[in-house]
Amino acid sequence: GRLNTKEGSKGDEWLFLGQGNRIDGLGAGGTGMKAAVTLNPATPVCMLEDVIHELDMVLLMSVNPGFAAQSFIEGTVAKLHRLRALIEQSGSKAVIEVDGGINAQTAPRVVEAGADILVAGSYVFSAQNPKEVISSLKSLQK
Repeated sequence: GRLNTKEGSKGDEWLFLGQGNRIDGLGAGGTGMKAAVTLNPATPVCMLEDVIHELDMVLLMSVNPGFAAQSFIEGTVAKLHRLRALIEQSGSKAVIEVDGGINAQTAPRVVEAGADILVAGSYVFSAQNPKEVISSLKSLQK
């Protein structure tokens, strides 16, 4: 399915919700889109408490958006644990995607902390053997 996010303050991506109603699965009038939100490193997980049950995905940025090949922000692992706990406590079915600084050292840590999807652009595309890197990432699946 397609995901629909809207950019909000501080660069965070926010979806538009109806009056507490799930709009056709938040599919924007039957378009089949899914609801997602992006949290930048400075945005706390608690911002999602009132909407987590409406989300299909949360993209957690582990770098500040805008530049490739940045270093992973270490506080992301603790933030990921908090997000996974919020999802489980709320009964949400949202998946967690982590984007930024993913490599051989950080990937196992974020998967262990609760990530479902990893974005590993620089790690894959700068590798001498991208297929091998992709295979190693796939082996981390829960």
